[in-house]
Amino acid sequence: MTAQLFLTRAKISQQASAKALARLLVPSHTDQRVAASHNLLWTLFGDEPDRTRDFLWREDGEGAFFILSARLPIDCHKLFELDEPKPFHPSLQVGERVRFLLRANATVTVKGGSGETGTEIKNRRGKRHDVVMHALSALPKNIERAEARFDVEQQASLLWLQGQGDRSGFAVERLNCLAYETLRIPHGKNPIRIGVVDLEGTLTILNPELFLGQLANGFGRAKAYGCGLMMLRRAA
Repeated sequence: MTAQLFLTRAKISQQASAKALARLLVPSHTDQRVAASHNLLWTLFGDEPDRTRDFLWREDGEGAFFILSARLPIDCHKLFELDEPKPFHPSLQVGERVRFLLRANATVTVKGGSGETGTEIKNRRGKRHDVVMHALSALPKNIERAEARFDVEQQASLLWLQGQGDRSGFAVERLNCLAYETLRIPHGKNPIRIGVVDLEGTLTILNPELFLGQLANGFGRAKAYGCGLMMLRRAA
């Protein structure tokens, strides 16, 4: 993304949601709603057929969104009620504490282990795994996964976010994993499967420039599907 950013709150317009298209614009099922939102939000930025994505978004209730973008959204199809976009340039200091809210597709890369054949290593090199499911799969067989799931979600999310902080100029002071779910997003004949964690907590800023650069790019993967946008507010 570019240095200039805008934060916008968008909501499906009452006129659009009142039509028979309402369930197509805002499906009740989460998987379908994420796919529909992905397509809808592109209408605000897809001014050219070869345009690459230069915005992040997160759902703020059904049919409502926060958008962080390098360009101003343009609602050519009159589908949205758009608040006035606000220039986004937070001023942060070293050692400052901020509260955050983040929906993320947190993954870990698993490479081939020793003793495998060349083909096996090639097939596994760089394969990404959802951090929660990867941690659950590593539990001893005598451990009941359902009972251990909450602790695994918390610990796997913490380790992942700490790794993000090491590369992005912040330290995790407090973290709470609010929810975890696996989405199966419609995508032609091959649905996209992603694990999504909803996180909240407190960070300490160690390198403001590095942190803000990554904030603009988003954290984790599946950014086209409502993940990666970290919402901030100053801690008391």
